[in-house]
Amino acid sequence: MNVGCIPSKALLHSTHLLEHAKKDFAHHGITVSGIQYDLRRMMNNKNKVVKGLTGGIEMLFKKNKVCLCAVSLSLNAHLPHFSSLSLSRLPTSKASASFLVLTLSAWT
Repeated sequence: MNVGCIPSKALLHSTHLLEHAKKDFAHHGITVSGIQYDLRRMMNNKNKVVKGLTGGIEMLFKKNKVCLCAVSLSLNAHLPHFSSLSLSRLPTSKASASFLVLTLSAWT
């Protein structure tokens, strides 16, 4: 959630609002001149959106007694079969679970 889709959508929303103000307000009888953007404020808004969404997910996890383990994953695969899978940054304590959900977020 911190990289990719959510941050991109938050920034796209801001730029769509800017474009809307520049191009479409006049059709509604609203005159605006000297419209500018403040990239720092746009980025702060994006960070606020990401923090709000990730905080909501963390709250739901705690409420439902779900343990979140953020790890780094290294994968060497020859589809359709995995040749190797290694995890780093695993917590030092051991735990057992009935179910395991693995979600992936990729960036380079």
